[in-house]
Amino acid sequence: MAKRLLSGDPLTDGRPLSDLIELDERTRKELAFEATLTDQQIEMLQELGYLPSPNDNE
Repeated sequence: MAKRLLSGDPLTDGRPLSDLIELDERTRKELAFEATLTDQQIEMLQELGYLPSPNDNE
C-alpha cells in the first residue's frame, strides 16, 4: 500500500490515489521507508510491534 500511495496509482476516475489523502512530511517519510521493505520484513516488524498489523483494527 505504501508503494501505491507514493506512486500515485490512478483511481477509476483517473485521479491519483494520493489525491484522497493529504500526507504530512513524517507520514510521507514513513511510507517511503515501508515501500523499501519486502513483505517478509513488514511481517517481521508487525510481529515485533514496530508496524501496525492489518488485524489491529479488528
